[in-house]
Amino acid sequence: MFNRLIKWLLIALISLTIALNSTLVTAQTSTIEQEQQGINFYQNYQSQQAIQIWEQVLQVYQEKDDQFSQARVLSNLALAYQQKGEWEKAEQALAQSLNLIKSVSETSVNLSLIAQILNNQGLIQLGKGQAEQALETWQKASQAYAKSSDKIGYLRSQVNQAKALDLMGLHSRACQILAEALQVDLTICLPNNLDKIPRLEHNKNIIIKKLKQLENNIDSVKFTAWHTLAKELRETAQPELSQIILQNLLSQANSSEDQAIILLSLGKIYSSEKNHKIALDFYQKAEIEAVNPLTKVLILLQQLELFQVTEQWTAIPDLVKKISSKLEELPITQDAIYAQINFISHLILIKKTSSNINLPSWLELAKISANIVQQAKIINSPRIESYALGNLGAIYEQTKQLDIAQTLTEQALIIAQSLNTPEIIYRWQWQLGRILHLVGDHEKAIFVYNEAVNTLELLKKDIVYTNQNIQFSFTSTVEPVYRELVSLLLQPDTNGNIPQENLIKARSTIESLQLAELDNFLQENCLKAQPKSIDELARDAAVIYPIILPDRLEIILSLPQQPLKRYVTPVPKSQLTSTALKLRQTLVIRSRRDFYEPAQNLYQWLIRPLEQDLKNAQIETLVFVLDGALRNIPVGTLYDGKQYLIEKYETSLTPGLQLLNPQPLQQTSLYTLGVGITQARKGFSPLYYVAQELESIQENVKSRIMLNQAFTFQDFQEQLLDNSFPIVHIATHSQFSSNFEQTFLLSWDKKINVRQLESLLKGKSNSQNNAIELLVLSACETATGDEKATLGLAGIAVRSGARSTIATLWSVNDEASAELMRTFYQTLAVGKKTKSQSLREAKLKLLSNAKYRHPFYWSAYILLGNWL
Repeated sequence: MFNRLIKWLLIALISLTIALNSTLVTAQTSTIEQEQQGINFYQNYQSQQAIQIWEQVLQVYQEKDDQFSQARVLSNLALAYQQKGEWEKAEQALAQSLNLIKSVSETSVNLSLIAQILNNQGLIQLGKGQAEQALETWQKASQAYAKSSDKIGYLRSQVNQAKALDLMGLHSRACQILAEALQVDLTICLPNNLDKIPRLEHNKNIIIKKLKQLENNIDSVKFTAWHTLAKELRETAQPELSQIILQNLLSQANSSEDQAIILLSLGKIYSSEKNHKIALDFYQKAEIEAVNPLTKVLILLQQLELFQVTEQWTAIPDLVKKISSKLEELPITQDAIYAQINFISHLILIKKTSSNINLPSWLELAKISANIVQQAKIINSPRIESYALGNLGAIYEQTKQLDIAQTLTEQALIIAQSLNTPEIIYRWQWQLGRILHLVGDHEKAIFVYNEAVNTLELLKKDIVYTNQNIQFSFTSTVEPVYRELVSLLLQPDTNGNIPQENLIKARSTIESLQLAELDNFLQENCLKAQPKSIDELARDAAVIYPIILPDRLEIILSLPQQPLKRYVTPVPKSQLTSTALKLRQTLVIRSRRDFYEPAQNLYQWLIRPLEQDLKNAQIETLVFVLDGALRNIPVGTLYDGKQYLIEKYETSLTPGLQLLNPQPLQQTSLYTLGVGITQARKGFSPLYYVAQELESIQENVKSRIMLNQAFTFQDFQEQLLDNSFPIVHIATHSQFSSNFEQTFLLSWDKKINVRQLESLLKGKSNSQNNAIELLVLSACETATGDEKATLGLAGIAVRSGARSTIATLWSVNDEASAELMRTFYQTLAVGKKTKSQSLREAKLKLLSNAKYRHPFYWSAYILLGNWL
């Protein structure tokens, strides 16, 4: 009996033990499930629900004295508090989490937890705008993930490092980190070095092949990594590669939110390419899919920017109301505050541009900006505080409360200078200069403007430190700084005089603007200034700088061995621009003579004031550093009522004397490579007289000719590498635009862009001793109505390394072109004439022929660079 009782007691005890263990397992499982539930809420931006669950879970772990799990949950709680905008609680939770893991031993499991907490710490630091600290924290997290062999965690930390570098403006480094983490060839991040890396097509193949391997097998971390890589490729001026990735990700998106961010990114690419209708369609689709309230706001802000650029003013008021209500729902986070700053910046520009739109008043904008200043202090972000104070100063500038505007702007500038952020510094220097000008402090305004220009000169495109949600264009935020400084420098004193030092500074400033525009067009800082005095160039040449300002045309004239001279014509920019456009449009209509009126007006404004000084100095060559809409006209067609300018002077163009390398053409070496296409190719019409044009080169100078099928990219490259040609003559369709991607010339098998042409023409050496003396593009055209289209021509001229470039502003009659080129090479071969003299004689010969007297036939040819 006793033994039986013992037996039953043992069975009962065992059953109780099993039950207790089962309960413990169930409880533990339940806690882990709750943790995951909190993660799901957090990922769906339901931070309050996530906080409630994690606080309950934390209490369970505290009762069990499970420090390991407490640390994990606290770090997650910190993120949820941050998402909700409760920064003090976020920092407290993170501090507790970091304190708990100090005593944790470094097993592989524990290292993974340490890495996770460090990862979360970096997210909070980045959320406060502390990019450098976040980068350092994520580097530590990467080391911990690597030690614990946590591949997914390691990739996540690499993506986060790239995001920190992105915020710091270091896009190439960010791209390289991502490419390495995704095991993609690093050369995709180096688009500007075509001598050493595969061409664009090869880079495309690299990405397509890698993405195909991941088809239907991409987790959320890899998805984010590839999306971030696409963004960095867009930032490094590779929209084609970015677009390939984004379109692939769109088909693999696992959630509506993922679809929204991809659609938003695609919209940005199309918007940057001025395909505004397609961009808007992407933005509208993204808005429907977006779950994150912040993502919705960012999408709406892109729509606002698009409406602003395309001047869809009537659509703006309702959109502004919509954005305002959405912004009010956002918690206080770095991204949310940047969205507000972006919103205010857009509204300031729109209100300045169009005063008839029903928008929030300046007082309302001031209140919002003042609130942003306080929010910046809450998250302890001096960078955001500087932006907010500067915006507030801009608002008071508009309301003419200049004392307050000056104080706020100076405060913003001091913060920006303490952070050593030149991309912010120059903005507040520029704003302060405007305010000082308005209060009448002329000298101090010039000083501050000059500081702003100096700061801009320090900025290089590949290292600009800017936030991804605050985008500015060159035309609206860089170019005006230079022009406004020039305008101040050229204002006479009370005696009507302008100091010579001001004229010299104005000239150097406008040349710096020319360089900056080319850098911006070429998407890199690659132009090395080589300042030259006019006295070093030629005794019979004058350099003319027309400077288009809103209310007047300023002209600076540089004559050999004389002080600079200044002339002013009170013609508004709008009138001058429309006149130049009319001339450009009427010159290409062969059946009419409507060009005389605009040609004569432009002569009166540009040349008539200078005539006597040019005559006294016995000038024979006019070198123009053209500005704005004047770049798209052939200056030789300016008409004094009896003669064209080309009948009186040789003419040449240059982006600026800082770029000029003035060496005469070596008459003993005119070895020429002539290439061209006569047949219709890739949608372009045939050029029947190209063969005749190339034959005329053979008749006059030693040459090698590649025609039609012989003119392939590869064969062209081999000829340039294996030989030294002082002259390269390209007779094929070429197109030039202010859009870098739409600037190219046509070979038999492909389009050759600016960078590819640079790589080809510079060949084996970058030495000036081996530079091409003359590049001829005899069948090119620039986009009509595109004021900056000739940047494409200047870009080709500069990047090719050629000392001189002859090109056409429009697609000319190829029979006339063949005749002009025959005369040009005949004259050049004699050996006594400069390039500008030879081109002028060729033009005059056509002009004297009744068949070709209309300027359409002869005036399109322009000489850029060295005219000697």
